[in-house]
Amino acid sequence: MPATQTAKTPSLEPAAMLAANLSDVQERSAATFARAYDVLAKTSQAIWESEPELFKLESEQLLKSLAPPKAGDNPAAGLSAYFAELHDGSERMIARMRHINDLAWGCGWQIATIYADGLQDMWKHAQAKIPTQPAAEAARGKTA
Repeated sequence: MPATQTAKTPSLEPAAMLAANLSDVQERSAATFARAYDVLAKTSQAIWESEPELFKLESEQLLKSLAPPKAGDNPAAGLSAYFAELHDGSERMIARMRHINDLAWGCGWQIATIYADGLQDMWKHAQAKIPTQPAAEAARGKTA
């Protein structure tokens, strides 16, 4: 390339690739981990708060399954009511489990977003710190 043209390609010098300010990198990393831990803590709390309700529903379902159907004038109607109660209880339990699954799913996506944001932030800071080729050559004293 002629000396009159200036290239804007990043330098691949090892010294230029390293962060100029290690404490800045550590601060950004700590902030990323703090965000991730905050998401995990909030999700864990929400799941733990949901567990007693799920345990209560499971206990009620167990008691209903152990109790014999109510005897009445019409045994078919009694059995139908018994199975309808079991079905309703199962639906409530499934809804609670879906809620917990949604919490865990949302947590995973939030963590993935934090990770992607951290990579994007790292890339922006790296691009700002890497000198272009003429600047790297000037720093080494090789300008023509």
